[in-house]
Amino acid sequence: MKTYAIFPGLDALFVATQTRRWLVDSHVVAALDETSAILSELTGREESLVAFLRDNQRPHLVDFDRTLVALTAVQVGIARAVQEHLAFDGLTGCSHGDAARLVIAESVSLRHIVELLWLFAEMRLRCPQGSTAFIRAAEGDLTDEQLDWLGSVPITLSQWSARHATAAGTDGAMAALREPARALGIKIKPVLPYPVHSPVMAPAVAEVYSQAHRWQVNPARLPLFSSVHVRPISSPAEIVEEAAAGAVSAVRWMETLVALANDHGVARFVNIGPSNTLTGWVLDSPSVSHVSMLDAWDVCRPAAK
Repeated sequence: MKTYAIFPGLDALFVATQTRRWLVDSHVVAALDETSAILSELTGREESLVAFLRDNQRPHLVDFDRTLVALTAVQVGIARAVQEHLAFDGLTGCSHGDAARLVIAESVSLRHIVELLWLFAEMRLRCPQGSTAFIRAAEGDLTDEQLDWLGSVPITLSQWSARHATAAGTDGAMAALREPARALGIKIKPVLPYPVHSPVMAPAVAEVYSQAHRWQVNPARLPLFSSVHVRPISSPAEIVEEAAAGAVSAVRWMETLVALANDHGVARFVNIGPSNTLTGWVLDSPSVSHVSMLDAWDVCRPAAK
């Protein structure tokens, strides 16, 4: 059975209780401690990402940038724990989850990923103001009419399931969505004061891309499937280009899952988490409901103390 690990984005940290249960796993604690030491060097202060996750119910609202670093560490630890129980035939990620995916593929070291994330945290503050919002239909799945309209307005749309999506753009573009969206039966809920996966982020990407030589990128040791390009990638050049494109482009998540299931023989996904939010969204989508879905916690729970 071909098995691919799924590395979700920021939504994976929205359920604090499901994150905190992993803080007893030795692999996760080790990855958080290693990452805390790297982050301490970059910030010049004592960092404890274990304490940060333990003490904050909504960490992304307390410190967005540390949350992204912490999520990468948690996912690296979870994936290492899962690998003691089963082997991955390949890796895919969506949004921020691509960072941990590269560490597990041994393409980029954890140190270099943390350095890159922290530089991007500084550079994104130089971008125009914008935001990201959750999108869903007031009733049922998003219809073709709703999706066509969302695709015609000046925002970037990333669809996560038959009924869930996110939109990102400038503050003006996002504000202009509200009234016409309501008339079409679309609900919009602000989630981040930053336009992730949007061309608005281009200045930050350009600066980070110009410094890409600072980080060593190796060919992936495990097959990688890009949710930005909906195809396999493996070479250092492809990996660097995907990272740059992912920050300013929509995540083609549903296309990715359908392609893996129908064209690449993937019969089982393992949700790295730490929460099962993405798992539930995937199971809501008929186009991939025939694929087996495991949650990392269910795979590793006997080893957690």
